[in-house]
Amino acid sequence: EGEKNNQAYDNIFNYLNRIKYSVSANIYTSGEISTIVLGCLCGCVGLAAIVFFLIRTIR
Repeated sequence: EGEKNNQAYDNIFNYLNRIKYSVSANIYTSGEISTIVLGCLCGCVGLAAIVFFLIRTIR
């Protein structure tokens, strides 16, 4: 169980590092990158909620 968690954290860490190197032209800190990722996630969830309630009210 603990091994799986560590592997998941490693995967996330590697993913964030890859993002960091792919946007290395604009130099972002890892904190800024995690904030951007979190913001995208929150934005997507917010959009999904809005669409869900819109469809529900239209029906």
